[in-house]
Amino acid sequence: MQYLARITIHNGTFQDYEALHKQMLRIGFKRTIKSDAGHLYALPDATYEADSTADINSVHAAVKAAAVSAAPHRQQPQVLVVKYEAALWSGLPLAK
Repeated sequence: MQYLARITIHNGTFQDYEALHKQMLRIGFKRTIKSDAGHLYALPDATYEADSTADINSVHAAVKAAAVSAAPHRQQPQVLVVKYEAALWSGLPLAK
């Protein structure tokens, strides 16, 4: 199953988001998405993609824990997790 996650750390600093990127990578989420042609595109800030066999509740719990651990001194982060079968996009740059 493919998942997209979007996270907002309220008044988050550069360091908070760098910590978030590391935490999300640790749980298997990338900052890129692959096209049907095999090209990797960079996702918008604090948006992540993963392929997992876990159910959406487990994925959400892992993402929420990663977000909270990245910025524990901040207000509760906003976390959105979506399970999807197909995605379309435009305007995303090729990943470096």
